[in-house]
Amino acid sequence: MFIPKTEKIKKLSEKYSKNIQELESIFDKNTYVYIDFANVIHWQDKLQWHISVKRLKQFLESFNTIKDIKIYYGTLENNEHSLDLIQSFNECKYHCKTKKVKIIKNL
Repeated sequence: MFIPKTEKIKKLSEKYSKNIQELESIFDKNTYVYIDFANVIHWQDKLQWHISVKRLKQFLESFNTIKDIKIYYGTLENNEHSLDLIQSFNECKYHCKTKKVKIIKNL
């Protein structure tokens, strides 16, 4: 069952009620969500959207069958954006797993 966590999510769920019903049928049992955020970044670019990690978590937690949300994102050393993003995952209380990204140099 979908119970919106915020007023904004409630308004969006009313606007996109068919999508919510479809997701309810997908999340019809206990569900564990695993997100590879590197893929999400590419969706943002392709769709020209901004995906808020905070709102994404609030949205997913609005489904009472979602029991856990885990997120993976590689850490780019000395990259402020990468470190900020990982910090925002932790602030939103995602179960975050990360490891250093290996940079392979062309020969």
